[in-house]
Amino acid sequence: MDLQQEYLQAVTHFVDRHGAHHDRVDWVLELWERGLRAVAEQRFDLVDTELDWAIKKKLLDSYAAAHGMDYANPRLLQLDFAYHDTSPTHGLFRMLSRRGAVASFISDDAARAAVTQPPATRARLRGKFIQAVLDAGENYTVDWVHLKLNGSQNQRTVMCKDPFATSQPDADELIAEVQAMSKS
Repeated sequence: MDLQQEYLQAVTHFVDRHGAHHDRVDWVLELWERGLRAVAEQRFDLVDTELDWAIKKKLLDSYAAAHGMDYANPRLLQLDFAYHDTSPTHGLFRMLSRRGAVASFISDDAARAAVTQPPATRARLRGKFIQAVLDAGENYTVDWVHLKLNGSQNQRTVMCKDPFATSQPDADELIAEVQAMSKS
């Protein structure tokens, strides 16, 4: 059994034991399994509207075939880079989405709302921290698990291990300290 299959099996067992924390967990697990099957069977059509790598592969394969190119062709390499352009008007991913070649599991309105209304996960903690440091004009670093206040007398790092926690005592304390800085 390859590593990804082992991870999928472990996550599936975890969800079976502890329940799903989100209404999309079953869909994610099914898509993960389908993605692994697509690779194993070389049947990329199983996921070529849902998984980014498969969407991009379909685009590059069809362009290469239509223009008689191999993957070393500079035009194909340029297309590869252009795929990741995040511009709403110029990005190839957005163009594919507008043409219906990309399945979306959320609406455009929900995506726009998520910018200011993070989900009930540690993303909410990160968002509160980032807003507080921006308001206070403080230097900070944030990644998936760390909230770090840089370059001040109160330099501190808080680790947020639980992906489903919307509050955590030491993170809440750090946010309150930063908010107090912006008031002084």
